[in-house]
Amino acid sequence: MRIPGLRLERKVSKPRQIAAGTPRLSAMAANEKLILHLDVDAFFASVEQLLIPALRGRPVVVGCGVIASCSYEAREFGLRAAMSLRRARQLCPQVEVLKGDSQIYRCFAEQIWRIAREYTTSLETYLDEAYGDASGMEGIHGPPISLGRELQKQVLDEVGLPISVGLGPNRMMAKLASSSVKPRGVAWIAPGTEERFLTDLPVEKLPGVGPKTLTRLHDMNIRTVGQLRAIPRSALGSMFAGRGELLYELKGQEVVIVIAPLGPVEEPPTICRLCRTPYEGKECPVCKTEKGEAKRVICPIYWVATTSTLL
Repeated sequence: MRIPGLRLERKVSKPRQIAAGTPRLSAMAANEKLILHLDVDAFFASVEQLLIPALRGRPVVVGCGVIASCSYEAREFGLRAAMSLRRARQLCPQVEVLKGDSQIYRCFAEQIWRIAREYTTSLETYLDEAYGDASGMEGIHGPPISLGRELQKQVLDEVGLPISVGLGPNRMMAKLASSSVKPRGVAWIAPGTEERFLTDLPVEKLPGVGPKTLTRLHDMNIRTVGQLRAIPRSALGSMFAGRGELLYELKGQEVVIVIAPLGPVEEPPTICRLCRTPYEGKECPVCKTEKGEAKRVICPIYWVATTSTLL
């Protein structure tokens, strides 16, 4: 029986080299979880380059006082998120600085999440990334790599923005997979290959490893997770205090890579647009501004509505 809208054909593709430990498998066990992580590459800057063709191929940053998003052309000069615009202009005098428009970014994000819901049974969306449960979707979209590439192509064709897609048995692995192939990459960490993938993974790819922690690790000649695993838990705890416990867990020495299942995202309190008073409910108790006339964050550059939909 033919079901309208149901596509069962599988596309054969030749993906580029993906990531260490990522096998080219074509099928998954029925009871295995497949979590998808979608990350929009240089989200704000990519939107501006899409809307203003003259900015394509040029260093672009979006921000108020500090960089909220910078294009990959700007990153080649050492620019990064949270850097002051003054420092950014010193490193890259020709950089194009834009204030941005949160409403425009929100519209683009919603279009991407709409497409992503076609590939997942549930979806959690954040500022410029989303987690989805793609378990059981292989019968419609093919193996994980094909699913990721089809999603990536559809977003690029319909929205015009580049994304990176990671797939894995849990949320942490899916995020690490997408981070390892940014920008415009697709990677799948199959169940049972997590340890092999983590062994050669650069330590800067671990969530929570910032510039200061990375500098200390490099001073100790620790550059991969495999090298990090050789350090005992007590030693990490004494060197990095509470963060040392986190590093021990992230390096996979214990079975703590189990992330909580996908669920609703807790909405932040509304911040009144007029008097900046945080509140919950339909209207501000101070100036009586209705919720539809308010914004949730003071600086518009950092505000894109966060939604969570469980289908």
